[in-house]
Amino acid sequence: MPTDIQNDCGYNISLGGLTLACRENNHYLVANNQRREIESLFGQTVQLEVNKAGEGTDISQSFYIPQQFKFGAPTPVFDEINIGTTITWNTDPLNTQDLIMILDYMPTNHVMYAYDVDMEYEQPIIDANPNRISYAKMIPDVGSYTFASEELAPFNENMVLKLWLIRGTHRLIQGETTNDIIAFAAYTNQNHFFRYKL
Repeated sequence: MPTDIQNDCGYNISLGGLTLACRENNHYLVANNQRREIESLFGQTVQLEVNKAGEGTDISQSFYIPQQFKFGAPTPVFDEINIGTTITWNTDPLNTQDLIMILDYMPTNHVMYAYDVDMEYEQPIIDANPNRISYAKMIPDVGSYTFASEELAPFNENMVLKLWLIRGTHRLIQGETTNDIIAFAAYTNQNHFFRYKL
């Protein structure tokens, strides 16, 4: 019976030659001082090695990590969005997985949206829309997307929305000898605030 390894830190895990550090709840993450090295792995086929103490190599697999995500010009330098607005980004022809697109409204977006916020204008919008609203959708990694009524229907005019686009890969891998299940994810994202106008 497969077991979840999130109960101990008894593994040595490396990705593309970089050793991952075991954190709380047995999550293995890249250390902050490895940021430059880990960025070099995006757009590459890398080797994942998992060794359990005293039992040798349990997992050795190679797979592709998609390129880092970047908005294209002229976005994200838009202040407003509505039905028909098109955003662009760098494509990754080797990426076979869709992007995750998230539109997120929180009242605090109105404070974070600009350096000089006119709260006399913003406060009535916040008062009328006090609850968080989120919309998520998978979209093809083809380099552009045009917003339709479906995505913007949950939101009201003048709300400040935060757009996230996320590109990555994920795997559930079973160990060859221990039968432990390891969940692996590598992703890159960008976000931008904008105001919804009808």
